Amino acid sequence: MIAFGHSSTGVIVGVGAVAVAQSGASPSLVWLLPATVAIGVASHYLCDAIPHGHYHFSSTHPTTKQLALFALDFFGVVILFGVIALHKFGLGAGLWLIAAGVLGAQLPDIYEAFVDLRILPTNKFSEAHRHWHWAILHWHHLRGPRLTKDTRALGWWDIWQVGVFGLALWLLVRVPSR
Repeated sequence: MIAFGHSSTGVIVGVGAVAVAQSGASPSLVWLLPATVAIGVASHYLCDAIPHGHYHFSSTHPTTKQLALFALDFFGVVILFGVIALHKFGLGAGLWLIAAGVLGAQLPDIYEAFVDLRILPTNKFSEAHRHWHWAILHWHHLRGPRLTKDTRALGWWDIWQVGVFGLALWLLVRVPSR
């Protein structure tokens, strides 16, 4: 799944957390914020198990075009959702819950990038995570048109990610701001 799909899923998780907070069922944000991050992480892995493609991006030698596409994919959508959440909730709990959902949904890929860029060390955990993330969850990369030897290219089957984005946008606009 590309970044805007994961961010969109994180917004859906965050909107769910806002609904829980507004219902009064949550004991406190001290519990709800980490739970929202954790559910966001789980959503990342669940969505990665659904067949999807990627665009080419070299983390070691990205081209200007690759950097522009990544900036639009990741930062463009985060800024869009962030501005809407800030407008609706100000700096209140709703904004932080939406941000927690997005952070959780992006965290596995952020971790992978930090290992690739040598910001974090390669160790047994990072190797196990990479195997789980790419060999197990991305089982569908073994079928379909290739971007690289082990990555599936974006295609018409990725339209579902646009649907997730639309649902996230709709839910974020519709959630009460109380």
